[in-house]
Amino acid sequence: MTGRFPYGKLVKYPHLSPEDEFVWERFIDDNPTAYKTCDYDVALGDIETLRQTADALGIAGAERVNQYRIDIVGYRDTDIHLIEVKKRATLGTLSEVEEKTSMFNRDKAPDKPTKSVIIAGDITPELDEIAKKRGIILIVI
Repeated sequence: MTGRFPYGKLVKYPHLSPEDEFVWERFIDDNPTAYKTCDYDVALGDIETLRQTADALGIAGAERVNQYRIDIVGYRDTDIHLIEVKKRATLGTLSEVEEKTSMFNRDKAPDKPTKSVIIAGDITPELDEIAKKRGIILIVI
């Protein structure tokens, strides 16, 4: 597996808010060789089930809005990082990245090991200890 985008700064990052873009670009500046390639705004889950639900509710196109998405997938030689970028990461962010990693592994059948990663501008108290216990890579920029 490899990403569609070269790792580095882009004009715009799909799915990232301006605050999250700032955090991501600071990470890129501090880690210019962290990844070979990346994908952004990667859809997860069963789109057909979401489409049927949206159609039943009479809301055309709602499946895209309701589909789970991972902010960034960073590809390296040895593994794949599933990255959530947050201005401020909380306990909920840990659960979010764990579940999205599980969905990615189920949906995409990656050819390398995957790791959950959170890149944040700030974190809530004790989040670093909890992330370490759960095996999540937490990077505060």
